[in-house]
Amino acid sequence: SRYASKSGLKKKTVRKARKTKITKQMLIIKGHQNCGKSTTIKLAYELVLNQLLKTLPTISPLIKYCVPLRNEIAACIREKAKNKDEQIKRLGMATRGDNARLVMEGLDFFRSNKCEVIVCATREDGAAGGSLAAARAFAATNGFSVVEWDKPNVPRSSHQLQANIDYAKNIVTGK
Repeated sequence: SRYASKSGLKKKTVRKARKTKITKQMLIIKGHQNCGKSTTIKLAYELVLNQLLKTLPTISPLIKYCVPLRNEIAACIREKAKNKDEQIKRLGMATRGDNARLVMEGLDFFRSNKCEVIVCATREDGAAGGSLAAARAFAATNGFSVVEWDKPNVPRSSHQLQANIDYAKNIVTGK
């Protein structure tokens, strides 16, 4: 609220902003081989980068890569805080989900960079030592809430790209 000073002018009440703890979340995109998991995550990554470019110079993101390969990504996008009371946001996105070792390589990179939100690909496997089991174990050990999305295989390749684009938009919007 506002209050009057001796001169009769109103002063604004200054409230210190509280840092709110961000809930750690992991989105696991799971599916069979060649169903478009990696392509979908790469498209979502491009959408996120395009959104960040629109916010420049108010937000200057810092991007670190674990795997700067042409066909795969494991990247941490850190959105710098606008002021000292605001929480820094970190997003990790990884496409390499063929086996547990590759999944853990990306997830360990995200943990070391303190990512609060992670999007990763895994194979749809029920094996105890598989990539899906590794991602679930990482989430449980590190306090992430998990959402798993099944990435369906689109039978006609002519429809695959549009399906991947639609899925990528859903990742970015959270729908």
